[in-house]
Amino acid sequence: MILITSEPEATMRGHALALWAAARERAVDELAIRAARLSGEGRKDEAAGVRAAARVLRLRALHERAQAAACWAEEALRACAP
Repeated sequence: MILITSEPEATMRGHALALWAAARERAVDELAIRAARLSGEGRKDEAAGVRAAARVLRLRALHERAQAAACWAEEALRACAP
């Protein structure tokens, strides 16, 4: 017997991860603006710290995007299985 759900768990997890990644990417954009402002004000050390935080968030977003893709691929494989 095959149980069909409207939104399989892997797909839901993929969407959640994509939403987290998008939020992190927005934060990265905001941090880049802040770093540019700080740098323009001559606060180079603070700007460097903000840029470092943005790099960490960017890496986490990339990881979450990859995890989301893996979830969707898993679900697609499951849907195509005989």
